[in-house]
Amino acid sequence: MKRLKLFLLLVMGVVFFTGCAVKQDYYFKIHNDKSMDVQFIMAVDDELIDFDIASWESEQAGNNNAGQQVKKYTDQERWNHLEATLNGQRGNSQFFQLKKAGYSYEKYNENGLKGYIFKKTFENIDTMAKYDTKQFKLEQFTKVGESQLFSKKLGTYRAEIKIADTQATTESTMGNVRVDSKVVVELDGKAGKNNATNVSDDGKKLTWDLNELDGKVIYFEFQLPMTFSFIIIIVAFVIFILGVCYFVLQKGNIIEKLKDKFRKN
Repeated sequence: MKRLKLFLLLVMGVVFFTGCAVKQDYYFKIHNDKSMDVQFIMAVDDELIDFDIASWESEQAGNNNAGQQVKKYTDQERWNHLEATLNGQRGNSQFFQLKKAGYSYEKYNENGLKGYIFKKTFENIDTMAKYDTKQFKLEQFTKVGESQLFSKKLGTYRAEIKIADTQATTESTMGNVRVDSKVVVELDGKAGKNNATNVSDDGKKLTWDLNELDGKVIYFEFQLPMTFSFIIIIVAFVIFILGVCYFVLQKGNIIEKLKDKFRKN
């Protein structure tokens, strides 16, 4: 039996766990200068980590009953396992993918959950924006920065993020596995159209609780103020147009004066 990967236990429907918890939070902070700070929190409780360790050990021993006999491991053993997962020693995990993608990381150890916080800043969201709308799959969040995330039309940005069925599954269909998963978007200005489950900070902060989500696509729109360089370009263009108009008018006046001169002669 192949080892069940950490954080993919939900996909496999692990209803035989009792009181387990999983945390998957996605944060996007978009600034007026078009930079974007991204943060992902991924953590699980000790029971799921113990199951993953036991599955790994059984797989290495060639035991087909991987994960069925689960013992309790020490916190040090659990962190050693998570670190090995982070460094790619437990396969091509999401931890490892984010580390390879240049995300900084720090340990997350709160409310009985262990995992990591991954952070990265992107300098210009225009590099991941195109005119046509394209849905970004949240399950491929490790590809942020490599794929289109926004559409941009007449200065309005729009993001449509598709939620996989397993990410929108509620506790009622997952037995006793408690899933805490949300998407949070913070803007410097007020957001436009959106379907957030909660709007706060005068419309600048949007939160989607994936357990409350009606539908499988979250979306939001926003506009950014014109940058100084863009204003300079517009001013220069206006000055150029005015200069052309002035030249045309002056040229017309000169021609009229020449005509009058020839008439008099």
